[in-house]
Amino acid sequence: PGSRPSEIARNLPKQLEATLLLWRQYPEIQVAICTAEAVTPPQDLPFQIHCVPFTDRYALMKATTLALAKSGTVTLELAIHAVPTVVIYQLSLLNRLIAGYIYKLNLPFYCIVNILTQKELFAELIRPPVSAEAIMQHLKERYTNKELRASCQQGCQLLTQRLQTEAPPTKRAVEEICALLQNT
Repeated sequence: PGSRPSEIARNLPKQLEATLLLWRQYPEIQVAICTAEAVTPPQDLPFQIHCVPFTDRYALMKATTLALAKSGTVTLELAIHAVPTVVIYQLSLLNRLIAGYIYKLNLPFYCIVNILTQKELFAELIRPPVSAEAIMQHLKERYTNKELRASCQQGCQLLTQRLQTEAPPTKRAVEEICALLQNT
């Protein structure tokens, strides 16, 4: 749901509502939450939520079939683990106004995975209003459609290959800086 308390407060309720709708159709699903902040999930849900410590997030990703994530670094981590993902982000009204009216942002994608691949590899539900039903439909499609899931995983693997370098990134950065300094 996010790493900051305000993100968790804005995103987690909608994520849980969408998960409940999916669980009602597929009660065999297992639900886990992993955040940097301690989150106490509601106790009144009819399904169990496994709370996974942030330090174990990569083990969780390796065991995951499908993810519902907030837009951010986690989406790139999920892509590296080839986890089909539905991305949401509930902006505050002030941030929506700033992005839309002051900066006039109209990006084709907001999720780093989609920006890097220049296509919608992960479903994005960013612009309001985002309903729990719409989120659930995207989750359901990725849960039930094996071809879509496989295509997404293949896209994730291609992205991961593109991101790999022979030299460590810090070494490459030093080499580039040295080359620039020699040319000046």
